[in-house]
Amino acid sequence: MKKTALLIIMASVFCAVHAQTDYYFPGQDKFNPEIPEPSEFLGYEVGTHHARYDIMISYFKMLARKSERVNYKIIGYSEERRPQLMLIITSPANHERLEEIRLKHLALSSDGGDDLSETESVPLVIQLGFNVHGNEASGGEASLLAAYYLAASEDEEMNIILDNSVIFIEPVLNPDGRARFTSWANMNRSDPPVADPNDREHNEAWPGGRTNHYWFDLNRDWLPLSQIESRNRMEHYHSWLPNIITDHHEMGTNSTFFFEPTKKGSENPIISSENYITLNNLFAEQYADALNDIGHYYDSGRSFDNSYPGYGSSYGDLHGGLAILFEQASSRGQVQQTDFGYDLTFSLGIKNQLFAALTTVRTALDNHTMLNDYMQRFYKDALDEAKDDPVKAYIFGDDRDKNLTRHFLDLLMMHNIEVYSLRDNIRKDRKIFRAGQAYFVPTVQKQYKMIRTMFETSPYLP
Repeated sequence: MKKTALLIIMASVFCAVHAQTDYYFPGQDKFNPEIPEPSEFLGYEVGTHHARYDIMISYFKMLARKSERVNYKIIGYSEERRPQLMLIITSPANHERLEEIRLKHLALSSDGGDDLSETESVPLVIQLGFNVHGNEASGGEASLLAAYYLAASEDEEMNIILDNSVIFIEPVLNPDGRARFTSWANMNRSDPPVADPNDREHNEAWPGGRTNHYWFDLNRDWLPLSQIESRNRMEHYHSWLPNIITDHHEMGTNSTFFFEPTKKGSENPIISSENYITLNNLFAEQYADALNDIGHYYDSGRSFDNSYPGYGSSYGDLHGGLAILFEQASSRGQVQQTDFGYDLTFSLGIKNQLFAALTTVRTALDNHTMLNDYMQRFYKDALDEAKDDPVKAYIFGDDRDKNLTRHFLDLLMMHNIEVYSLRDNIRKDRKIFRAGQAYFVPTVQKQYKMIRTMFETSPYLP
């Protein structure tokens, strides 16, 4: 009798796991059985609870132990001392020469480079970023599934992906905010779930989980770098300069799924149309196909913007890459009624985010040479523009407020902008900039686009 009961339990667990695989990876059944999928590790089906951040970290560390494709690095700690984790996923052979790959990739941006003939041999660098707003949780859950898929899939395409790319997954950009929201959602959930929008589960108490420890919106912090999480992330970012960086968000419940391009007229005027039109539309076609395959509504080209350079979905555009925004309608809990006549489930939001992330990887690899060429041309063109620019340098420094000067100097350097100390006094517009207390930023350098962003005011934004 006991043996029969044990067999029934084991069969039930197998069926639950298999159902999860069918739902999140339809048509995919070739997975390494030695690598547990998230539901096995968590003890429940993904989407039926909100995963605690510490348990997510444990899962990713387990993946690194079980799979030779996966490694991880802690890029820093949040204000509440939660580790900021960055997964590194590539082939075992690439892991052995990771520093060589990094330097070859960075060479694409070095002085613009003139030889485009070898860009196909340089692996792509793809960074998938989730959950910058702590209460937009579907992205964080999708990171568990994306990491599992890349670590365990034995599909034929996987060798091509892993051999030709280095994939970074930042599962949660805002650990403290996610911890706050996860606690709320799990504390107020019920079984069976309540879909009524007025239920307590769907209405967080202030301040909510959107922001970080200091209640700052980290999705506005890529430019000012006022928060420790952003400064830690920036150091990693500039050590790799990804070709692709994604930014997975959630929006109102009565929405669908958004992917770029953003609304017309909202583009940053110093970024080329090749980014906003050619590359965005190329990827958009693939996102549409992926969502058509699972029969989900989507929207593109009519909302959101790329005008502020401090978004996670715009900063990469200033550095020779393609930054891509996703916005998933939010269940803000397990399930919530919508005005469309159906109940929006947490698991559906997770699935959409997962499909967007994996479609990004596949589309990037299909356009490997184009993306490396684009990065190389971006920096070459930037240097050409800088040489034609009548402004050759910017000078700054306030000898009456040395802290202000030092703060701005540090900010420029965190953005990898070359800055030099004045050796002689300079008088400009009846102001004296004194040697040793003032600095100059030459415009002829690879970060020309960022220099314009930091120092210029554009009259062309809406």
